[in-house]
Amino acid sequence: MFGMKIVLAGLIQHTAGDAVMHSVEYTEHLGIGCLGAVLQGAGHEVILQNYFDLAQIKAERPDLIGFSVMTFQDSLARRLAQQIKAINAGITVVVGGPHPSGYPKITLDPNIDFAVIGEGERTIVELVEYLEGKRELKSLRGVAYKKENKVFIAEPQPFIQDLDSLPWPVRNAEILAISKTNPGEYGSGGEVQPNSAQIYYSRGCPFGCNFCNATLMSGKIVRYRSPEKVVQEMAYIQKKFDIHHFTFTDLTFNLNASRVIALCEEIKKQKLDIRWFALVSPVIKDLSIYPAMVSAGWSRGGWGLETTVSMRRRLGKTGDWATIKQTLELCDGLGVMNRIYIMLSPWETKGDIAEIQAMLRELVEEDCIDDLKITFAIPFPGTVLWHQWKRRFLTEGFSRWTTEAPILPNANFTPEEYKQIRAELSNQFFSSDVYRRHCENKIKRFPHLRDPFENLWNSLKSQGLF
Repeated sequence: MFGMKIVLAGLIQHTAGDAVMHSVEYTEHLGIGCLGAVLQGAGHEVILQNYFDLAQIKAERPDLIGFSVMTFQDSLARRLAQQIKAINAGITVVVGGPHPSGYPKITLDPNIDFAVIGEGERTIVELVEYLEGKRELKSLRGVAYKKENKVFIAEPQPFIQDLDSLPWPVRNAEILAISKTNPGEYGSGGEVQPNSAQIYYSRGCPFGCNFCNATLMSGKIVRYRSPEKVVQEMAYIQKKFDIHHFTFTDLTFNLNASRVIALCEEIKKQKLDIRWFALVSPVIKDLSIYPAMVSAGWSRGGWGLETTVSMRRRLGKTGDWATIKQTLELCDGLGVMNRIYIMLSPWETKGDIAEIQAMLRELVEEDCIDDLKITFAIPFPGTVLWHQWKRRFLTEGFSRWTTEAPILPNANFTPEEYKQIRAELSNQFFSSDVYRRHCENKIKRFPHLRDPFENLWNSLKSQGLF
């Protein structure tokens, strides 16, 4: 006999301001799977949806609907909450994720009942116990809600220290069947991976990047699962769902060398034939981990370079050029596809843009970069940038807060000029003869990378960049 019937869903919006959210790039939402697992463990019926199916909601008649919200989805979340309440005003609507954690005022919306702040597993179970009449409202931690037309924020929920005590996230076969990484992230196995699953080894990040809202969700103290538990889950997913590619959601996968090597050794010990993507920091000086990662299936790294070394300090980032360059050169030599992230801030000058151009040219000439993503710094609610720039935003509302358009004013460029600069930086990089020669050279060195490169090129061509 189940307790409450609960629908958990991800939000997919195909257009958002200047951004186009490509519909072929679905990924499963690990967060709602984590919440689904603890709710199932507490005796509730859980239905996972990768997007809202209002017809199914009418048919299922759930007691509670929860969804994770990113900042640019604020208005979408409010519209969906209104539609849900129109179906049945008695359904409890709960939002969570990065945006409500930094902007609990979203609960002032008349159709949103509660926001889960930060890590949600304990909080969602306690909240449902309250809804069932098993605990008092004042006992809840990690939630926000309306109280006398004001936002009431309960005391924080302590972060979970023993991550191995949590059940594996609930997985939905239909969602995994369409879940893919971004083009080019399919790995080095010689065949295009048809689908991908998300998984985590750690939570938390010790760094203080002033644009990042991740610590609102997971804190600054890094906590780890055991390598054995992670690999057991990967083996289960591979066997049950025929998944051969994984995306680690860790904020800085290469932070702890001994833990990275322990996980890689366990993957090899269990003889998992997999490929995986991870976000990695280019300023970690222990280079011994990268060969170990490649030997365990690491095929692609996302590197948060962000900007020039001097400008990195203004964004709260550290690192020296020699370490960054040495790391990227090493990983290129190991056959890893290096994707670099550049972030244009409100402080860049014409001289800084010229430095970024020179930096990119140097890196590609020395075979360090395979892919490039340029975005704009966004002052996500709750971050240092949010508090520094509050009430000086270029737009009303949050719909354009996708990183695809400037939100903060730059004294040196108009918004349209800044968008043009971003487009020119991308065009110059991808259309250059140096980049094309680099790609040809890398495929000659690592023939198994032809498929990932062709996927990347097809994506670039669709954007007019290659």
